[in-house]
Amino acid sequence: MAEKLTVALAYTVKRNPDLRLAWIRDASLLDDEAFACVERLAEEFDCDVLLETVRPIGKNAVVLEDGRVKSLPETQAPRAST
Repeated sequence: MAEKLTVALAYTVKRNPDLRLAWIRDASLLDDEAFACVERLAEEFDCDVLLETVRPIGKNAVVLEDGRVKSLPETQAPRAST
C-alpha cells in the first residue's frame, strides 16, 4: 500500500508543480499506518494532502456535516458569517 501511495502522490505533485495539492477521496479505507505514510509523503514532497474520511483524523481536520463546516482545527479561528 505504501508503494502505491508514494507513486500516486509523487505523480500528483509532479503534474501540478504550482498547486502542490493532492486529494485522496476514499481515505476512509486507509489504516493508521497508511495515514502515517501519507503524512510522511506530504512532508517529503512539500505538498498538502486532502483526505476525505468519515472520521476526523489529526489536529488539522475540518469536519463537514450536511454541507456545512461543523468544526475547524484548533489553530484556525472561525470566520464571521456575512
